[in-house]
Amino acid sequence: MCSFSPETKYLFKSRQVIRKDYMLKLLQQLDEAMSKIQGKREKNDYEEALKIARESYQQILKLEYQEMGDLHNLVNEKKLEFGELNVIAELLTEEADSLVQLDQKVTAMQKYNLAIDIFDYLNEVEKVFSFEREARMAYILKQLKKLE
Repeated sequence: MCSFSPETKYLFKSRQVIRKDYMLKLLQQLDEAMSKIQGKREKNDYEEALKIARESYQQILKLEYQEMGDLHNLVNEKKLEFGELNVIAELLTEEADSLVQLDQKVTAMQKYNLAIDIFDYLNEVEKVFSFEREARMAYILKQLKKLE
């Protein structure tokens, strides 16, 4: 049986703690962005809500907005983790909701479909069932039906 030195065990534990802290920070930043977006939408300021959603990719994940359209790139080249992909899918959904209100239905459908693709990918590879993700996917599918 293989045993690890105390130093190696400490390094593993440290990496886990850092990873958890990073994911908590991501979730906190996503929550803040979603609150701002919702606030703007409640005031019917859909342009500003859209702007906040698009800026959030850079602020939260340090990714350029143009990189959001390619799931393959996000997974294979950027090596984004599950939590990061979930943040992207949530922001895409918020972006699409604002686009619908701005009567940009085709672009909204593209954003919804990419969010669904990301959520589907997460369902395939992540070994944990998420009721929240399933509810979000149901919401997106409902929105897509309205747009058809």
